[in-house]
Order: sequence, then structure tokens, then C-alpha cells
Amino acid sequence: MIEKKMTIAFTGGELERLEKKYGCDRKTLNLAIDYARAQFEEHIASNLHDEVDDATMDIKKELHYN
Repeated sequence: MIEKKMTIAFTGGELERLEKKYGCDRKTLNLAIDYARAQFEEHIASNLHDEVDDATMDIKKELHYN
């Protein structure tokens, strides 16, 4: 099985902007980003069925036309 990883990266300037926007320090922001990432991963794991169906249909169409 091929393992896929997704990376979300913020530049220093983006992190500073987020700190100002939410009125927090970097430690708090980093923890909040970790929480958000975990929720995002859970959302994908729980809701991937629609995307699997779409991908299956796209592959079938591609095979049909090739």
C-alpha cells in the first residue's frame, strides 16, 4: 500500500499574520494548527466515500474513452 502524506506549510509571514489575527502567541497558534489539522484529517477519513465514488466514475469514463 502506498502511503500518502499531505503537508500544509505556513511561511513566517503567514504565521505572524495569523498570530495578529487571532491575538495569540506562536505556541498557542501552533497548538491550534495541530488541532485544526487533526480535525481536517478526521473529516477526510469520515467523508472520503463521496470522493471515492467520484474517482471511480472518472476512472471508468477514462477507460471507456481510451
